[in-house]
Amino acid sequence: MKVLFYKSNSGRNLILEYIQNLNSADGSECWEVIKLLEKYDFNLSAKYLKRMKGIKRLWELRVSSSKEHRFFFTVIKENVAIILHAFTKKSQKTPMKEIKTTIQRSKLYL
Repeated sequence: MKVLFYKSNSGRNLILEYIQNLNSADGSECWEVIKLLEKYDFNLSAKYLKRMKGIKRLWELRVSSSKEHRFFFTVIKENVAIILHAFTKKSQKTPMKEIKTTIQRSKLYL
């Protein structure tokens, strides 16, 4: 699967910026999990991949390193995914703000 990153209206690659602002160990781990998604598509274990409940066609890519990182993505055409949003998870439940950001960005693709 080819993985693309969401870009803002001004052209900023927000996902790439997120990863680059992490410490090197966390950034490396994020890249590794993204590469796993590219290689194995939806055949990843639940450790890395989860469908978002109640929201069609949106998925959560999970990265565990020194912190918990989440990447929300959708598939925009066969074998092409776009990561819409990334954030550091600080609590058990995903904050509604992060979900709303993802849904807003997904409207461009769904």
